[in-house]
Amino acid sequence: RPQNPRLESLKTRIPDAARNSGSGLLDRVRALTTWLSSSWEHTPPSIATQCTPWDPETVLEWGPAQRGHNGQRPIVNCIYYGAAFVSAAHAVGIPARCAVFTNQQPDGWWGHFGAEFWSAEHDKWILADPNTDALFMRAGEPMSLPEVQNALPDLEQYIAFGPGIEEQRKNPRMVEWLNDGYMEGRCFRHRAVWYRSDLLSHPEY
Repeated sequence: RPQNPRLESLKTRIPDAARNSGSGLLDRVRALTTWLSSSWEHTPPSIATQCTPWDPETVLEWGPAQRGHNGQRPIVNCIYYGAAFVSAAHAVGIPARCAVFTNQQPDGWWGHFGAEFWSAEHDKWILADPNTDALFMRAGEPMSLPEVQNALPDLEQYIAFGPGIEEQRKNPRMVEWLNDGYMEGRCFRHRAVWYRSDLLSHPEY
């Protein structure tokens, strides 16, 4: 809900570069992906003990602190980068939606969770990965998910990482994941849109 007061609360956490409506859309999106990618360590279920609620303000507390309910280490993996990005984008007036990806099996190793944002200038949804601080560009133009899929398996040449990737590369698990298949786009072969985007107004869902 655009008038939900929690959007204003979330906006106070967001970098100035993303809030500046006079800047270009891609610059504002990049400010969001870099901020989120640099904010916490990707933490999968294998090393954590509890799920983080999808509420973005909770994500932004638990993720950087690596501490959740009763002091337990929380899961804050790709799902939470994507969910936080979508709500943050909404808070600064950028239409966005969560998107879930997989190679073949829904529960396989090559699942991933990211986001898409709408560009009226380009008349399409554009893929963004706030976990890796990645946009996908061809000849200076941002790519939609179908365009990314059409580029497989030679995706590496189209990945435009932002500075947040350096923070992610401090994590050996992420380096292994990037090198073993992300760079060729293995996880982007199938996509589903996550239609719920009221993560701020209805965190109980």
